[in-house]
Amino acid sequence: MNRGMIYHTSISHPLIVTLWLVFCSTAAVHAVGIELQNQELSLRLDIDRYGLPFLERISWRKNGDVIFSAKESGFGFQNWVKNSFPNNPEQNLSSTKWNLESDHLYHRAKASCRFGHIEIVTHLDLARHANMIKTYIEIVNHGSFTQIETFPIWFAELTLPGASDLLYWNALSYKPQREKLIPSNQTVLHSKTYSSDTRESSGQVPFWVLYGEKQGIGFGLEWSGGWQAEISMIAASIKLNVTLPPEETQLSLKPEERMVGPILQFIPLKGSSEIERRQCWLKERQTLAHATWDMPEPSYPLIYNHWYSVRFNLNGEFIRNQVAAMSPYGFDVFVVDAGWYADVGDWIPDPHKFEAGEFESALQIVKDKGIKIGIWSCPWLKRIKKEQTAPEIDEPPYINKFMDSYSIDLAGADFTELLNHHITDLERQFHIDWWKYDQEFLGKESRHGRMKKMTALQSALETVRQNHPTLSIESCMSGGRMINAFTDAIAQIHWIRDGSGSGYEHGRSNILEALGAAQFLSPNKVQRWTNRLNTILPDNPELLKWYCRSCMIGVWGISADMRLINKSQQQIILQEVEHYRKLNPIKSSLLYQIQYPEADGNLVSIVYYDASKCNAAILVFRWNAKGAIHERLKLQDWFLDKDMDIIDCDRKTTVHQTGSNLVRNGFDIVLPPKQLSNIYFLHATKTQER
Repeated sequence: MNRGMIYHTSISHPLIVTLWLVFCSTAAVHAVGIELQNQELSLRLDIDRYGLPFLERISWRKNGDVIFSAKESGFGFQNWVKNSFPNNPEQNLSSTKWNLESDHLYHRAKASCRFGHIEIVTHLDLARHANMIKTYIEIVNHGSFTQIETFPIWFAELTLPGASDLLYWNALSYKPQREKLIPSNQTVLHSKTYSSDTRESSGQVPFWVLYGEKQGIGFGLEWSGGWQAEISMIAASIKLNVTLPPEETQLSLKPEERMVGPILQFIPLKGSSEIERRQCWLKERQTLAHATWDMPEPSYPLIYNHWYSVRFNLNGEFIRNQVAAMSPYGFDVFVVDAGWYADVGDWIPDPHKFEAGEFESALQIVKDKGIKIGIWSCPWLKRIKKEQTAPEIDEPPYINKFMDSYSIDLAGADFTELLNHHITDLERQFHIDWWKYDQEFLGKESRHGRMKKMTALQSALETVRQNHPTLSIESCMSGGRMINAFTDAIAQIHWIRDGSGSGYEHGRSNILEALGAAQFLSPNKVQRWTNRLNTILPDNPELLKWYCRSCMIGVWGISADMRLINKSQQQIILQEVEHYRKLNPIKSSLLYQIQYPEADGNLVSIVYYDASKCNAAILVFRWNAKGAIHERLKLQDWFLDKDMDIIDCDRKTTVHQTGSNLVRNGFDIVLPPKQLSNIYFLHATKTQER
């Protein structure tokens, strides 16, 4: 984001750009083309025969290989202009040109087109220290009151050498979908506001990957509302039309008012395998996010949250009892979820649950144990009595029935100041280290329209990220904050899905969702939960291990009354906490292969490789088979010239194998009939001479 720098940029750093004139073959068209470069990428921008700016080519500077190329802006942009402003005069071809700016984060280019009183500004930003490109549209109204039915994000017709596959993920289930790019076929990706939060609403998360013959391009949309992307293949060209549909736009512009639209980011993916390309995608995003904001580094905490244990029935005694019972486990974070406050919008401890000062003193006990404090809130909602009036409440009113509260008019109020003040108060009163947020706040209509309300939300969240550098942000999947490239950049973790169950079926859900989400989110962002662990029967240790391990794919959270866990259960959980701690450093390399569940598959697995490619960890889960399982798992050829020690965590044995055998013949996975899961650690003992 940081879009304010677009208009007030100090060019204090040398531009790594080359500017030259390009004379088009079409008569009377003199387009000005520019070359934008960082250390690895070269971008060529141009103006097409219709007078519209476009990204003509991206290539690697080192060898000149083209990542993708385009002939012009694409008919989608031309049609959008024609349909949106039918009465405005044609664009003057000679008036469009690219202008350059630079700051410490980006080399920026923008080009303005004028259609009557409507000015359309195309922005393109190339990150200076990450291989990420961002593009977005700004619309300025220089005339009378104007309504914009749909808002453009990016239109392109590009050639991707060896284009083959499109990969995307369904919302909530995070199930991956891979489609072959076939001429004349069209795929429409979309989601409604709230990330298709109900099972009845289909939709996708706003991430997708286009794969070419030797590389890929990872896309991510920085937008917390609904959206649509049409992707099709025409002859050898891939056509992308990315927009906000009418129900997600609802935009009215007053004279001289402007609106900057959602950002689409794309990253060229390097690597000889899909595993390395995914690592590239995740690392480039991580690098740029930490260059943009000061914030906590990626981590894998063990988290406690009371929600699935007592829900709203929280009090000081419960907090104190949990702290007393949780000492052996080594929790890193204690999150106080919904139910602690006096009323929605009145963010003080509930006097019916806590005596004066009791809530603060209970949290201090947590803090004294070296555990970070997290607090949940939904400051976009406010509870008011029917006879009351509140100018900050949106019109027409939207009532969140679960919270029995009304939505604030984020675009009409100074919500950035309100939210920043709210977080400052939580830090001052309760010394929080962690903030969790969720809950729906947007109805079908809004006083200022959906787009302005979503923009106000994201602006406020960005300010919180900027002003509270030590705060960890937990982005909950519910309520107007679709998991997207913006929330992923500012947050430290995502609560990817609700799930109040416990035991085997909930563990299966954890595994499915985490293995899907980890294909476009870093594992340190993928949070899953084990609920009410005390309900697992003491004579079923395999189920308890399975359930704990179902959360180790990403970040493990426990929601239980810890006093009710007996000694035999505690012993198993503590062993799994030890395994979790041992797994986490290997995860941090973001280098892993996923065996996603198949309908008739016996096993699912994830193999993590460390940055040196000398060590690995394998999480294995029984999926369908009820009897004994004996399968082989092919490992990456990074182990070909190494000797390996393999630790079987459940059998507590260590065996020695050559890496060449593991790669060529596969890693032996053996699960007896009653064993549900296992964890293996692999360590290179020496490198063989070739």
